[in-house]
Amino acid sequence: MDILTFQHGIETHFKEKLNNLFSHIVEPGQLIVDEDIRTLLFGDFMSKSKGDERLYDEIQNLDELRETVEHYLEDYNLMSKAPMDLVMFRFAIEHISRISRVLKQPNGHCLLVGIGGSGRQSVTRLAAFISDFELFQIEITKNYSMSEWRDDLRKMMRRAGELGVSTVFLFGDHQIKVFTTKS
Repeated sequence: MDILTFQHGIETHFKEKLNNLFSHIVEPGQLIVDEDIRTLLFGDFMSKSKGDERLYDEIQNLDELRETVEHYLEDYNLMSKAPMDLVMFRFAIEHISRISRVLKQPNGHCLLVGIGGSGRQSVTRLAAFISDFELFQIEITKNYSMSEWRDDLRKMMRRAGELGVSTVFLFGDHQIKVFTTKS
């Protein structure tokens, strides 16, 4: 979405000028540009209190956000059998924020596309941890069959559906296997 479409939508639906509504992200007298809109981040993970109702709000302090995400990463690494060594740069934090937002949506799901080694799985693992979701990932072995695939999916669906466990199903393209049947 370009800035003009965004501006038109704001003025049509909110009956407010874009610069008035987002005056806190631009210098006085300056017009809002695409880069300014990109800096708008929202989330409910700035307070680390687990279990309590967390407030979904605009995150205005990017340094505080980076520190918060780094604390979550430290907590994840203390609890995980496979700790992650991640650098929390701006794009990684933005992706964690987006994934967390999608996870909080009813029936939220997303498809992450990118080259191997770009960190999609790592930021997804961290976003799932931040959102208090259980992460489910299938381990494909040499003898993995369609029967095991169905069993794994059944287990995950039962935990999510019957038990109500909030779950992230992490499945990478490297895990796709062609099953052949013998005639």
